[in-house]
Amino acid sequence: MARTVAGATSSGQVLIGRPGAPGIGVGRALVVQPPGEARSSVALAGGGRPADPAEEANRLRAALETAANDLTELADQTATRAGEEVGAIFVAQALFARDPGILEPTLDQVSSGVPAADAIMAITAGHADRLAGVDDDFFRERAADVRDVGRRVAALLRGERSPDLWHADGHPAVVIAIDLDPSVIASLRRELVAGIAMAGGTSTGHAAIVARALGIPLVLGLGEAITSVPGDAEVAVDGSTGRLLVEPASETLAALETAALAAPITGAHSLSTHGVAVVANVSSPLEAAAAAAAGSDGIGLVRTELLFLGRNTPPTVDEQRATYARIRAPLDDRPIVFRTLDIGGDKPAPWQTGPPEANPALGIRGIRLSQ
Repeated sequence: MARTVAGATSSGQVLIGRPGAPGIGVGRALVVQPPGEARSSVALAGGGRPADPAEEANRLRAALETAANDLTELADQTATRAGEEVGAIFVAQALFARDPGILEPTLDQVSSGVPAADAIMAITAGHADRLAGVDDDFFRERAADVRDVGRRVAALLRGERSPDLWHADGHPAVVIAIDLDPSVIASLRRELVAGIAMAGGTSTGHAAIVARALGIPLVLGLGEAITSVPGDAEVAVDGSTGRLLVEPASETLAALETAALAAPITGAHSLSTHGVAVVANVSSPLEAAAAAAAGSDGIGLVRTELLFLGRNTPPTVDEQRATYARIRAPLDDRPIVFRTLDIGGDKPAPWQTGPPEANPALGIRGIRLSQ
């Protein structure tokens, strides 16, 4: 049973849940609406007639194939960012999207006149419920994956676009949600998202595993209290103790931000006296601050492409300027190198258009894109 409000002061609330992924994240709340599990689709042809079952069946097959391809790509990206073991979560999801055990009963429902989006939600929910009822952690985690696939396919069929889970002004976001699918967490960027707070979830679930692998602080089990968090409130996630602080006092916020920047490694900067510079590669303001606190002699590479990936629109010039300024700030007069934008080819951005590259090392990417 989740605990809710543990304390409240004139400066805000403290909500108590469970640790999910360690670390402290401070930012502005970004409240995400819960997945539309029960929402009914309207599948109508011209003149208000129900859509042709054969047409719905074709749409279903196409959406499942698109989902499988997208999940395979997500698996590759996640393996690069977080390791092969975490990427394997989405390899398994891609297999679910191609599973005849899901396709065939869904087609049966479609043939009887059920809209494809409703059918895939019903079938995957049934599969997930059966898996969740098995007394085995492995199968229970597969239940969450099946639901994730069902929601992804239904969104494709309904033409729904995934929300942008960051603040356009570059301010760090703390994502507040009743539930988040593992694939959604895998698409988050650490340079844009400071932390996550969820109503439910378990520390052994795939959502928590992905968050830990990506280094995103996560608090679970906050229950209905999470719905009281106002959008755009300043909040702090303490994933190590399972707390969400809403509008904390300035001194509390300062202490948390100091703790977030604390690093166990010290003394790297002193190596420069021996003629050896120790520099860091970073992709976010938080990583830059941690590198500075650890004594880095500078930043050898800012991976600017990560600001452009995992989102539906490119960042604005103002957003880029604000993010790069926050990366620059903690380094004082130490050198910092910003890499020329390296997207395209084997690092495709969802908002990019153009034919696929036969050789990902060539084509419109990197410095060619900047010309």
